[in-house]
Amino acid sequence: MNNKTGKNKFLRLFAVGFGSSLMMAVLGYLVVLFNTKTFGLGLFGKMVLVQALFEMINKIMSFQSWQVIIKFGNEYEHNKAKFSVLLRVFLLTDWITSIISAVFSVLILNLVLEKIDLDVKDYSWVYICLIITVFSAKGVFEGYMRLQERFVLANGLQIIQVGATAIIAICAYYFDLSLEEYFKFVLLNVFLMYLIYVKIIIKDLIGKDNGVSGDLTVKELKEWYKFSIGGTYNSTVGAIKQKGETIIVGMMFGSSYAGLYAVAYRIAAMGNKVVESARQAIYPMIAVKIKQKDEHRMIESLLKATYVTLGLGALILVLSIFSIELIMVSLFGEEFLSASTMTIVLTAAMLVNLASFYMNSFVQLKYGSAAIIKATTVGLVLYLLTGIVMPYLLGEKWIGVGSLFFSLTIVYMGIRQIIRGRK
Repeated sequence: MNNKTGKNKFLRLFAVGFGSSLMMAVLGYLVVLFNTKTFGLGLFGKMVLVQALFEMINKIMSFQSWQVIIKFGNEYEHNKAKFSVLLRVFLLTDWITSIISAVFSVLILNLVLEKIDLDVKDYSWVYICLIITVFSAKGVFEGYMRLQERFVLANGLQIIQVGATAIIAICAYYFDLSLEEYFKFVLLNVFLMYLIYVKIIIKDLIGKDNGVSGDLTVKELKEWYKFSIGGTYNSTVGAIKQKGETIIVGMMFGSSYAGLYAVAYRIAAMGNKVVESARQAIYPMIAVKIKQKDEHRMIESLLKATYVTLGLGALILVLSIFSIELIMVSLFGEEFLSASTMTIVLTAAMLVNLASFYMNSFVQLKYGSAAIIKATTVGLVLYLLTGIVMPYLLGEKWIGVGSLFFSLTIVYMGIRQIIRGRK
């Protein structure tokens, strides 16, 4: 692949990821907007806390299957039988971890019922929400489609699912649905989409013998899971940082503040949606470049993209500072005005995170799990020190500052690792 072709592919993949992620962010924003109007700040805050708890435990216990499928799927390009085994192993892994996380979620929820103001009448929608979380594990499907370079299909299905959820949220508002009814429709949406994903991969999931052995060795199995540890650890830290912060805010300041935080996070997360989908789109190309030992130009492009994104992020942040209060009052009402400050802080953290995703993908593929674990561990320590202690001592205006320190740490250590690796 020549430089011009590689650059065009890089831009095409980023454009697909950026466009679809931006659309999903807007649709997700509509879901939050209508949920707050339908259920009110109090009930919305309870819903946010329950979802945050379930999703955090699920993320902590799950593996980043999509990364494993992409990395080893490339290696098994001419061994369909082994690729089929890879798909089955991690599809089963996703199910096992989802079920185990569901059990732990119920146990932990029973310990914190009073803290988040839940009572017996809330149980019906709570357990529906838990089932939704179990069927939301789609790492194998997403990795498969990106490995096959079916980016439009992968992103299109995500848009359809989030769009359907937005329609459900709008209908809940206009037809005055209860929270239990709302979650029943969301569960139907998630289940139907899961069946579509299964249909897409069923041919390779069953697998055909092309004359090459598909027998799985213990050494290969260890290699698969060893690679996944770095991504899983990173995902765990991310879950603690994002969902854990929602729970911490709710525990410190009440469920209403958890609702405020959710609104602030959703507005700030426009960039974060871009991060994950665009990273999954570009990840396969970086893997191929490293396999071909064509890294020098890739590093130059990654560093330039990082610096440019940081500059654009600073401009967006300045615009947000001057407009956020007007946005909050106009769209959500006066009661959400107090979420303005945390929105600014979270926006800064998201924009820094947006700049770091290029490097993080390269660092994990090139230098392995250890580099990612080191960076995220340092970031997590700083997050815990600033994200919990400062709001506790100085008040709710400091909510979100931990996320900013975490993102800055990841960017710094990513650039440092790449520069050191070039010497």
